[in-house]
Amino acid sequence: MPQTLYLMVVALVLAVCIGIPIGVISAVKQYSKSDYALNGITIFLASVPVFVLGLVFVYVFAVNLRLVPTSMPHSFGRSDIPNAIHHLILPALVLAIVNAAPLARYTRAAMLDVLHSEYVTTAKAKGLIQRHVIMRHAFRNGLIPIITIIAWLAPEAIAGAVITEQIFAWNGMGQLAV
Repeated sequence: MPQTLYLMVVALVLAVCIGIPIGVISAVKQYSKSDYALNGITIFLASVPVFVLGLVFVYVFAVNLRLVPTSMPHSFGRSDIPNAIHHLILPALVLAIVNAAPLARYTRAAMLDVLHSEYVTTAKAKGLIQRHVIMRHAFRNGLIPIITIIAWLAPEAIAGAVITEQIFAWNGMGQLAV
C-alpha cells in the first residue's frame, strides 16, 4: 500500500501541475493554433490507455534513450532518496499524463464558462492587467468545478497506479491484485 500511495500522490500532484496550466492556456487562447494543438494532444492522451502509454514511454525513454530505469522502486542495495526519485520519474509521469489530459479538458471548459461572465468583462473594462483578470477573477471562480474533478480523478489514479505498477514492476497494490 505505501508504494501505491507514493506513486499515486506524486502522479496526482504532477497531473494537477500539468493539466491545470494547459487548460487555462487553452481557454485564454481560445480558437488559436495553440488551443487547437493543446486540445488535440489532450484528446489523444485522454483516449490512450495507461498501459499503452507506459509501454511507449518505457520503449522511448528507458530502452532507446536510456534516461531512466525501466522497473523497481529503487536499485538493488540502494534505498536513498535520489535513487527512489530517479526510479519514480517514468511511472509517475505516465500516470500523471493520463490523469492530466481530462483535467486539462475540464479546466478549459470551466475557464471558458468563467471568462465569458460579466464580472470578468467588468474587470477588463476597468483596465486591469490581463494576468490579474485571469488569475484573480476568472481562475479563482473556475477552481470550484476543477477541485471536484481532482477528487473524481483520485479513484481513477488508484486504478491507473495498479496498472502502472505492473508495467514498471513496482511492489504495490498492482502485484497484490494480480
